[in-house]
Amino acid sequence: MMHFLLTTFLLRPLLPSILSVDDFLQGETSFSQVVSFIPPNIIRLQKNGVVRSSNPVWNVCISGQPIRKGLIMKNTDVFEYRRGHLHMHIPFTCRDYHRGDLKVWKHPDFPNVELLLDGKGRLIGGVPFSFIAVRD
Repeated sequence: MMHFLLTTFLLRPLLPSILSVDDFLQGETSFSQVVSFIPPNIIRLQKNGVVRSSNPVWNVCISGQPIRKGLIMKNTDVFEYRRGHLHMHIPFTCRDYHRGDLKVWKHPDFPNVELLLDGKGRLIGGVPFSFIAVRD
């Protein structure tokens, strides 16, 4: 029930852009019906609170553990470099996922989302609007 209430609260400002006023005036669509079709974005956490991603390179980077070159070379997040006929894909390293003092990290599953993490990969700040954090 709490999950539904939280989702309802977070999505209320988005509804005018999803439905027209006529939809509500005609009474054919209730607010709770609309919310049930719009799931929140989920940021996964491990049992110890460390943020998890589908990208193994990022998972090692945020934990502060040393990373192997072989793992970086297999990274699916890449820069595309083109110069004349030269076309290269350069894989992201840990440096490419963070900015500042290593606390602000760009989440690879949500490219426009930055998270504030401690040195072991746990959330320091909250999650962005329309997101929820869920422990496995």
